[in-house]
Amino acid sequence: MKLRVLLGTAMLLMTLVFVVEALPSGKLQMTQDSIQTLNQMGLLSEATYQELRAALAQGYDKSRAAILQRMADDLSQRSLGGYSLDLGVESGYADILMSVDEVEQLRHLMDRLNATEGPSEDDLQQLQSFFEQLIARQDSDVNDLEERLYHLLNQLNTADLLTERVYRQLHSQIDSEEIASELALHQQAASWMSLDEKLSAEILAPELENFNAAEILSEENHTKLTEALRREEIAHPIQFLNYYNRALLIDLRSYSKQPEDYLLAINNAVAEMLLENDVVDMPIDNFEVQLEVNEESRAILESYRKLAESSEHGDRYRTLADDYSLYYDAILSADVNGRVYYQRNFYGGNPEGPNDSYRVTPEDITKLFG
Repeated sequence: MKLRVLLGTAMLLMTLVFVVEALPSGKLQMTQDSIQTLNQMGLLSEATYQELRAALAQGYDKSRAAILQRMADDLSQRSLGGYSLDLGVESGYADILMSVDEVEQLRHLMDRLNATEGPSEDDLQQLQSFFEQLIARQDSDVNDLEERLYHLLNQLNTADLLTERVYRQLHSQIDSEEIASELALHQQAASWMSLDEKLSAEILAPELENFNAAEILSEENHTKLTEALRREEIAHPIQFLNYYNRALLIDLRSYSKQPEDYLLAINNAVAEMLLENDVVDMPIDNFEVQLEVNEESRAILESYRKLAESSEHGDRYRTLADDYSLYYDAILSADVNGRVYYQRNFYGGNPEGPNDSYRVTPEDITKLFG
């Protein structure tokens, strides 16, 4: 019997949950007319308008999510969040959008502050006055913020940038005051549309048909998944794996943090799935795991300990100088027809430590099989 464990990436793409490229991904594309509409509404800067027109004319794909993200970037460049100000400015200022004139004024003030001879008293007073006026304007804008957000949301919807599901979601977030600025609205719209583009039955239809032809989706599950997408019952592409013929969903939260437990359990589960689906034709068993201290990690830890003892900023390094900061190599082995295969993976800190960074990544788990 011929062993078929070392199958290569192509087979694993159709077999394992761990490889995200196995999930279909659709895009809702924009047109020149859509870009023109956005420009007429005043939602695009001239530079962005010309950039998007040129991109579409040259055949580059521009999804709605990509357009929304580009619009968010535009707004971000006109906010205080786009400036690195070491002046104790509160993070809330990052949501204050500035006019073109205000941007130029701030840039001029910053140039003065960064001058070789240093800022003068007059420069500092001008900067303080600038912020006071900006904050005063923001306070006056707060009263009509909700109205402006609803107006912008309707503009984005009229320009065909949003699906009905995303429109409802954003409207709900404005209702509950989860969105507090135009910039946040653009960012949330881009994020939700990026996800929604991956959940459209119409957009994904060709890819799902290909998965059906490749026997990743059975006829029955192809129909069920398409109907679930149309009923908006799928909230995330990871749920597609519930419909795949050969897939394994693993929730690390249900496993022990101890590597000797969860690594062996997960690899046994993967091996069993491969055997049951005829991906391999003989058992993969006798898994063993061994942890070895990563030498580079050991050297870094020793340097932190020395700095904690000798540096005037010792307290800064002391928290980094405990054993929780030590990393390991996890060496996994398995027996296949009397031959032992090994895989070395980078492994995080002590599982009893303050975070979960100790896990071997899911992608690394597949390496032993591929």
